[in-house]
Amino acid sequence: MPKCRACQAPLKKNWIDLGQTPVVNVPLLSQTSQSLLQPLKVMVCEQCWLVQTTVTSSSVSAHFWGNERQGTKLLSSPSSYITNFVRKTMLRAGLDADSLVIDLKLNNSELLKSFKNKFTKVLGITSEEHIAAELRANDINVEVSDWGKLVAEKLSRDGVSADLIVANNVLPFVDDIHDFVAGCAHILAENGWIVFNFPHLVALMEHGQFDAITHDQRFYFSLTSLMPLFLHHGLVLADVETLPVRGGELRVWLRHVSASRLDDMCAMRVAGVLSQEWSMPLDDAAGYNGFQERIEQRIAEVRDFLIKAKAEGKRTVAYGATAKGNMLLNVAQLNHDLIDYVVDAVPSRQACWLPGCGLEVKPLECLKDDKPDYLLILPWHRRYEIWEEFSEAFRDWGGQAVVAIPSLELLS
Repeated sequence: MPKCRACQAPLKKNWIDLGQTPVVNVPLLSQTSQSLLQPLKVMVCEQCWLVQTTVTSSSVSAHFWGNERQGTKLLSSPSSYITNFVRKTMLRAGLDADSLVIDLKLNNSELLKSFKNKFTKVLGITSEEHIAAELRANDINVEVSDWGKLVAEKLSRDGVSADLIVANNVLPFVDDIHDFVAGCAHILAENGWIVFNFPHLVALMEHGQFDAITHDQRFYFSLTSLMPLFLHHGLVLADVETLPVRGGELRVWLRHVSASRLDDMCAMRVAGVLSQEWSMPLDDAAGYNGFQERIEQRIAEVRDFLIKAKAEGKRTVAYGATAKGNMLLNVAQLNHDLIDYVVDAVPSRQACWLPGCGLEVKPLECLKDDKPDYLLILPWHRRYEIWEEFSEAFRDWGGQAVVAIPSLELLS
């Protein structure tokens, strides 16, 4: 019987079981390539309420087409996000020229460059050599390693102490969550701050985001499950924000227990998120019941729609060759029978085939040439932004957009 990665209690309660599922973050370089299949099951710890996969294989650690899930790419206009975040954080954490900001497992150098432009000392931690090269090219210090307590202890011996630690969309993907958080707590200055961003389990459940369940994501977090884990490492929740990006995220602000001071507004925000979670309830097994059935109903709806469209002689093309988008295609079994191909704006994702469903990824220009009847928008949280780009052209030939999550929706 598997054990909880946080509290070691036996995992008994299933939340969702997607069976033998393609590892969607490994693109196929030819149409005849074989997809890697692995079981994908998510369980709930009834002791600490941490929702987690039972996957332990390292074979799912490769990241789909250039680390799409990582770090600082939080919005379609990341420079705006970074500017606002840096300004706000500088004020809250009281950062100055003597302060040190550490970005853990970052995707690129933009966030640290912005902090450095404010005359703050910066350090990047990454296990990716090409990202380390980008950092060094921008005159940013970098440590190439997998983050954990041993790395933190080594840096501490060298006199490193962090006034701010940032990890954007990293925590759900770490194998050893205790080691990761312990490293943060060890190197954090006495009055320092930690900022974690991650998808919120509440949003995932409310919107039925089955596309967010992938092999490489180990955890699906609520505050309810994280607060005891943080406290175990001497960290306390100082504030929380709800963010609309990627279908719904939380940004949590942590401090050492000895340094934490919650003002009334911060305390109200924390209480508000916890109240929302407990009303579901995420601190009771009953709150997790029925999710699989809801997903199966949603899958049936989109399949029925596309089957009917096919019977009427209409053609459908999907938009967005991302891991989440491919998970939707595979779980719903949307392949060549119902969808012609997938388009994506990123050149590195083109001329590949999606694992499992086997759909080819083509450039956006194919849409104007082929004039499909329906555009299935896979990044559903950006559906209006994406449809605004294509709606005028589609209207010229009578086409529409369709979205499967959070519910079947037609855009025209």
